[in-house]
Amino acid sequence: MNLDAVSIALAQISFTIKTLSKKNFKSSLAEIANLVSEHGFEAERHLYRTLISYLDLQSIEQNSSLIKRSENIHLNYWLQEIPFLISKPNFVTLICYAFDTAITQKSLKLPLSSNEFLSSLCKLFKLNRAQELIFVFALQNSTHTELQLLTHEHIQQRLPEFIRIASS
Repeated sequence: MNLDAVSIALAQISFTIKTLSKKNFKSSLAEIANLVSEHGFEAERHLYRTLISYLDLQSIEQNSSLIKRSENIHLNYWLQEIPFLISKPNFVTLICYAFDTAITQKSLKLPLSSNEFLSSLCKLFKLNRAQELIFVFALQNSTHTELQLLTHEHIQQRLPEFIRIASS
């Protein structure tokens, strides 16, 4: 078996996320940050794709209280990463790749029509209104029509409220 350094790094990121726990949280995050720094975009893209696959997004819409923030170590990782992720120039690429891959692999099933999914997701990620708009506008670039429709509905609903609040 002949694996290159990037393939090994991606496997290490997957393994580290899979074995993430409260005990190894800080050291795991440092290890992943080092791998991403060393191997660049491909490792970063793999990180978010893998991380989203560990979130139980199906239960968000059913009952958001099912996901307890303190007990969900992968969600805690997202909460730590999302403010930095949103500020990156390649945010749209990273977030769309993560969601598109999850949808394609059927680890994420989208509701047919519901603004509550995106609203609940934004609440779960503790996004403020500006971050919510950035996040949803980014997801509008998804390759999946279902996600594009959800984001369009969400923007139509939330943008007037955001403008009203921003102008007052």
